[in-house]
Amino acid sequence: MSAWPGGSCPECGDEMPAKVLRCRTCGAMLNPSLEIPDVAAPDLNALPEVQVVTEIQAKGYYVGCPNCESELRISAKYVGQQVACKFCSAPFLFDPKSATIRRIAVYAECPYCRQELRIAEKYLGKRVGCKHCDGAIRTTLPVGHT
Repeated sequence: MSAWPGGSCPECGDEMPAKVLRCRTCGAMLNPSLEIPDVAAPDLNALPEVQVVTEIQAKGYYVGCPNCESELRISAKYVGQQVACKFCSAPFLFDPKSATIRRIAVYAECPYCRQELRIAEKYLGKRVGCKHCDGAIRTTLPVGHT
């Protein structure tokens, strides 16, 4: 197999320099000993869709009052402090890890739509969708409250 020596294109007649594979004008192969290989298109495999999950921290807790069992919504900033039930006025030390306090759920703000969400304990640490906007979130307890 010899390289193109230069000269006129066999298809269109334009002058082509030496060592060129195709005619710059018509695209014809200049060396008759070369063949255009058949190239098969590769199979296209659909890639899995990557979904971003935003981690959010709970802002507070829904707990049962240790005295009357009424449901209370208490901010995480009150952990370790003395609080009182708004229904029976019984004071108690707010510690969500305590066996005397029944944790029902947590609350947090959706980072996408800014709506407040009530998240059951069973969904903590799991990928869930916001009930308002369907944004993918994973809720954790506030730092140091596990």
